[in-house]
Amino acid sequence: MRTLTIKSENGSSIKISKSNPYVLQQLEGTGVPKSSKETVKAPNQDGSTHINTTFDDRDLDIKFAILESDFPSLYVLKEEVCKTLNPKYTLDILYEYPGGKKRIKGVLDGEVDFPEGDMIGYQEAKFSIECSNPFWLDDEPSGEKLAVSKPTFRFPLIFSPNITFSVILNKTIKINVKGHVEVPIVIKFNGPALNPVVKNLTTNKFIKVEKELYVGEVLEIRTEKGNKSVMINGENAFGFIDLDSELFYLNPGENIITYDADSGSESAEVSLTYTNRYVGV
Repeated sequence: MRTLTIKSENGSSIKISKSNPYVLQQLEGTGVPKSSKETVKAPNQDGSTHINTTFDDRDLDIKFAILESDFPSLYVLKEEVCKTLNPKYTLDILYEYPGGKKRIKGVLDGEVDFPEGDMIGYQEAKFSIECSNPFWLDDEPSGEKLAVSKPTFRFPLIFSPNITFSVILNKTIKINVKGHVEVPIVIKFNGPALNPVVKNLTTNKFIKVEKELYVGEVLEIRTEKGNKSVMINGENAFGFIDLDSELFYLNPGENIITYDADSGSESAEVSLTYTNRYVGV
């Protein structure tokens, strides 16, 4: 069974499935979206040279029926549809299907059409959602710890403060990206650390921050295009990025990620999170 749960930025939501009151009749646009090729052609060249292919926006076309035998209640349900599918607000769509569940965001394209109905027990509705980010996402992000301080033992004597010995785990980890395309990452460093660096040994790309992080300071790096940021305790710290760094993505498949610092790496805690992206479901 296929189910769409559509939540609006304004707090309202509707659930469209095979059960009353909102019964799914048609869903199109979940597969591979349209794409655009970028090519160049040299003088006297036969054909052209392919440079890149980019995906266009995704359009989801949805049709469903509102089923309610009580006439006033039918109009209440119809009003809830209009409230949720308000083009002023962003929509979060959760798609559950036999293969799993995925999410995508979009906005209403045009208006909700009510072509048939206004009769006791039945009202049809048709609409389209335009998704500027065409990728389906896992319902929950994936995450890995690169450096974690793990207490091992402490002296049985009384010190102030207590003295604890620890070891660092997972300074090099293997991440297997299950999605169809490369994915942006979010890296969080919890100080202390001097000039921390995270490197993808698979691609030899790295991110280094030339800054000393003190105890209690948190460095957060986001690499998503259009949403890139480098923050320390919520303040902009983009100026501390090493000039040779690249705010890299993870490739589909295996990525070997390592963490280090000029000093303090034995005490730092580092995490990396990402969300798999799919071109179609």
